[in-house]
Amino acid sequence: MAIGVLAYFLPGVSYQANLSTLAWAAMILAVFNALLKPVLKLILMPINFLTLGLAGWAINVLILYLTTLVVPGFSVGGYSLGPFTWGGWFIPLVTFSATTGLIVAAFCLNLLTRLIGWSVD
Repeated sequence: MAIGVLAYFLPGVSYQANLSTLAWAAMILAVFNALLKPVLKLILMPINFLTLGLAGWAINVLILYLTTLVVPGFSVGGYSLGPFTWGGWFIPLVTFSATTGLIVAAFCLNLLTRLIGWSVD
């Protein structure tokens, strides 16, 4: 569900307008989070401690990147936003590279899954 919301709001996340691709991406992401994430957290624990949790975000980005490699048709890439005005402020054109798009998508995905988990509890 969170990946579908992410693909709807972030222009860099795409799944070829195919719901089966979206379902596969969600399933593979869940498997990677269940199997790879604990191992990577254990391996990177000293670095995570030294960077005050920043390595945890890098793990989320890596898992999302691996999901894009495994699932054909699911991609997270670079995109551009703007120019637009917001609340009287002018926001210029902002361009995200593929790496920055992955970082933003991983951050938003983590935020969405936490909000969904919080609302279900």
